[in-house]
Amino acid sequence: MSAQLQQVQQQRTEVDSAKEAMDGLEEGAAVYKSAGALMIQVKDVDTLKADLIERSEELEVKVKSYSKHEESLKKTVDDLRNELTVALGKGPAGGMS
Repeated sequence: MSAQLQQVQQQRTEVDSAKEAMDGLEEGAAVYKSAGALMIQVKDVDTLKADLIERSEELEVKVKSYSKHEESLKKTVDDLRNELTVALGKGPAGGMS
């Protein structure tokens, strides 16, 4: 899960960097986007900006979802570890005196 979270965070960073770079462009500057192995000139820069904003928002939702799921998994692992420790008689509830 952690690798997926890092990958989505990296993608979001790249999208946000692209948005910032576009904000600094002069009016009428040529803008290209990658399409597989090709670079294609974009005619409608405003649509591309809107697409980048939308993609950034989608990635943010994924980051939050993965983070929440990761925390849930960690809690489950901790709970199971505690149960196992108690079941093996090494925990506070089942320890031998």
